[in-house]
Amino acid sequence: MTIDLFEMQVLVEACWNLQTGIRSGVLQKAIDKWYKELREGEREKSYMFWKRAMDEPRTEDTLKLMARFNPNNQYNIDINKTTVQCYKHNDRYYRDSIHWLPEDLITKIEKA
Repeated sequence: MTIDLFEMQVLVEACWNLQTGIRSGVLQKAIDKWYKELREGEREKSYMFWKRAMDEPRTEDTLKLMARFNPNNQYNIDINKTTVQCYKHNDRYYRDSIHWLPEDLITKIEKA
């Protein structure tokens, strides 16, 4: 992993209420890069840490971060003969912070 687990958790916590581009950049990196580098237990630990430590998510970025790291919100989606790991946010299945899968192309949805 390119960042220590505790450092990542504290960095996200520090950016949580900022109203700057720094917040967006850090939270996007947590969703797109660091999530993939963490083991399942570390992801759940991070989710529980942020859930206890911070205010309710209010911005699109913080809502997506919590949706991505929520262990009960992970799905395997079949699309174009490929299985993609996704999370659900606003009734769409996202594979990262900006790309979601078109419903008409989804052939199968399974909880991960």
